[in-house]
Amino acid sequence: MRYPVIVDYFETKHATVIKKNKNEYITYSGFSTSHVWMLKEGVVKSSLILKDGREFNVAYLQKGDIVSLLREDNIAEPLAPYNVRVETETAYLYQVNRIDFWQDVYKDRDLQREVYRFYRKELEDAILKIRDFSMSGKKEALYTILLRFARKFGVPYQEGILIDFVITNEELAKFTGISTRNSVNRMLHQLKEKDIIDMVQSKIYIKNIQFLEENVVK
Repeated sequence: MRYPVIVDYFETKHATVIKKNKNEYITYSGFSTSHVWMLKEGVVKSSLILKDGREFNVAYLQKGDIVSLLREDNIAEPLAPYNVRVETETAYLYQVNRIDFWQDVYKDRDLQREVYRFYRKELEDAILKIRDFSMSGKKEALYTILLRFARKFGVPYQEGILIDFVITNEELAKFTGISTRNSVNRMLHQLKEKDIIDMVQSKIYIKNIQFLEENVVK
């Protein structure tokens, strides 16, 4: 659990729990929102729509992750920075009014520290992503995102790691900035031929994670 104090706040605050079904949106980029959400159960995806209409995926979020940026300001309904869509059959989210949330943050020193830790971690992650993708070619970008998903969804499987979440080639393309899923298909096929990965029930099984680690930007 990355942010136990924040998790405890949502659980003890008796926050409203809302249910969303697969492909339903929680927020839309550019639309006003008056709440802060934390994921109680399920997986959601944050993404941006680029000027040319393409979608660029930002992250998958899991249980205990804060879904919306907290935004420390006095605007009651700031604009949401991302589209956030449910990726599992259902998702449950804690929901609190953002003004009430910040009033509580100002009163609780431990909660303040945890919120600032959240911001520092988000900034560190953003810097690493910029480094990874600005200095990587297409293959390196794909290897980087596979390693990231192995850390997020990975479970031990045989001699390697199974990414225990179905991620389509189209979604991989949107995470890496690769223009088409056909390009991702080709690169994944090459990895399968080299016995680096395999597919298990539509999930990616990484058989040789060392190969990926040795071929990404460090």
